[in-house]
Amino acid sequence: MKNWIRCIVLTLILIAVAPMSAAAESSRGILDVNGNDVALTLHLPEGKTESITSLRVTLRISAVLGTMDAPRFQFKDSVTSLIQDAQIRSLGDNRYLADIILSGKKNQNIFAGSEDARIGTLSLNPTSKDFQIKVEFYSDTENEEGPVVKYMDSSGLEEMKLLLGEANGVQVQNSQAEEVKPPTGDAQQESDNKNPINKPKLKASVISGSKCVMFQWKEIQDVSGYEIYQYDSKTETYKKLKTIKDSKVTAWSKKFKYAVTYNFQMRAFKLKEDGSKIYSEYSSNVKRTLPPTKAKKISIKNKNKKKPSLTWSKVPKAKGYQIYRSTEKKGKYKLLKTIKKGNTTKLAVNKPKSGTVYYYKVKAYVTGSKGKRIYGNFSPTISLK
Repeated sequence: MKNWIRCIVLTLILIAVAPMSAAAESSRGILDVNGNDVALTLHLPEGKTESITSLRVTLRISAVLGTMDAPRFQFKDSVTSLIQDAQIRSLGDNRYLADIILSGKKNQNIFAGSEDARIGTLSLNPTSKDFQIKVEFYSDTENEEGPVVKYMDSSGLEEMKLLLGEANGVQVQNSQAEEVKPPTGDAQQESDNKNPINKPKLKASVISGSKCVMFQWKEIQDVSGYEIYQYDSKTETYKKLKTIKDSKVTAWSKKFKYAVTYNFQMRAFKLKEDGSKIYSEYSSNVKRTLPPTKAKKISIKNKNKKKPSLTWSKVPKAKGYQIYRSTEKKGKYKLLKTIKKGNTTKLAVNKPKSGTVYYYKVKAYVTGSKGKRIYGNFSPTISLK
């Protein structure tokens, strides 16, 4: 991505640079299908278009049936922004994200005051005879109430967002393909996109101090199995981690690396008579940070001095350590010190009074995706008389 595009993206998405407006106003995203083309229009609240100088909205494109190559996005001639860019990024398995960015000079009215901002057209590129492709608005922030459009006002200082309200996705299919009917009953209430299989709800948990992730989900009726995916940051795609060929299996576990944050998704599939698969939508992304390894080689140096030193080996990727002390080896330990530097591996401690024994143990921590500390297991205990 060119440097000027990077600057725009960072300006639009880094909330830390400037405060986000407290409440997102309601807007509406419109997707109109014409053959294999999907026209994108944003209906913005009255008076908002006059102040918008840069804007970002993201579409997710998924092949529910069949295969496709990367789509293309063409901006409307009526959009007068100085910069127009659409980054199409593959997520693997016939899924793409279209990151659509507009930016003009300060105080430039890029929509000419129109409340219906006709952005452009997404052209799909199916590569199979039978296909069904879903296009929907997408938000990569877990805490959003739904898909949003993000923009900067004419001051260039404050990032704001507009909720896209009931912005449902659209389905594109070839005229010869048999329409896939949606599930009935409760399943139909969960899916209005004519998807034949309910979207699974993936849960992932990590036992304290362990590097094992336990995946769990509810059984989905009338499917052949499930596929679990792991995000690969190097290729920026999700890669298949496990295929489970029994619909009644609702749990699976795997060991990963300590002190690493992982992203997971899953989807269900149904085998057709010809051996091909029909897939559900992917589950929501599940992010988990694994704990660090436990501290090792704990020792006490300069025991005969007034301030002996408690030392331990550095734990890879640790952000800090907590040191606990007790007067009984199997008694209750109290937090003595929190060290907020991963490279610090020693602490000066007080020499106990005659006849008293202090017991110490250490555990490392890393910081999870939401700023929460994730702790490793305690080190072995060591005594100081």
